[in-house]
Amino acid sequence: MALTGSHPGLVDEIDVVVENIAIRLSRELKTALPHEVTVVVPRVDVSKKFQDGKLVEVNVAYTGITVSHSPRFPPRGP
Repeated sequence: MALTGSHPGLVDEIDVVVENIAIRLSRELKTALPHEVTVVVPRVDVSKKFQDGKLVEVNVAYTGITVSHSPRFPPRGP
């Protein structure tokens, strides 16, 4: 991904793939302030059903997905 315009910036790209399900986060920020990106997938249940030795069904259940995009500020003094 390329930045557009003349202002410096940040680019974040995250791909999470479980079985045949893909989640993509892509962000372009026109700021010089550093950011932290966190993706939390606490649990994914995958169940597969077979019949006569062949895969006939796949179920994927996410219990939740959290995406956090936060600026990092310098620490404050005491």
